[in-house]
Amino acid sequence: MVRHWALAYVSDKETDLAAKAMKDRYVNIYPLDAHRMKLVGILPTEYGVAIAQVLARETGRAQAAGDGRNCAQVAADTVLEALTGVSDPASFPVQLGVVMTDRTLFQGHPEPAYLQGYGIISAQKARELFAGNPANPLDSLVRASIPLRAPETWSPWTRRPACFPAG
Repeated sequence: MVRHWALAYVSDKETDLAAKAMKDRYVNIYPLDAHRMKLVGILPTEYGVAIAQVLARETGRAQAAGDGRNCAQVAADTVLEALTGVSDPASFPVQLGVVMTDRTLFQGHPEPAYLQGYGIISAQKARELFAGNPANPLDSLVRASIPLRAPETWSPWTRRPACFPAG
């Protein structure tokens, strides 16, 4: 009750804290382990309340419909759909930058690959990403395939990259 009356007479400090909350808002995503990424953020109260209401509504709908996912899974899928516009995670229309050798891709070599924005991934995971959605393989589009081999092993059919990254 005291907090209620104290907030009724908003001080300059309270106004400054609200402005700071708006200014300092952020969302970040980073690798957690080989198969997961973590999404974290700090939002102003009104943003957080709006998001919590949407997630509560969607988890309630899913439970009422007899969905087998738990509340946290429904919330994660709701956030994913809101950010990407895709409700079926098996058919993401995103471009992934996967760098792997031709041996890894075509010959099943176990040499790991590099996923831009994430880091090193297993050769098997890279081939799965390259293959795309097995239910609809035409959804996958390969923009460029440049074998990563030393220049002395390039054959005449190999397209050469315009430049080499530093390091």
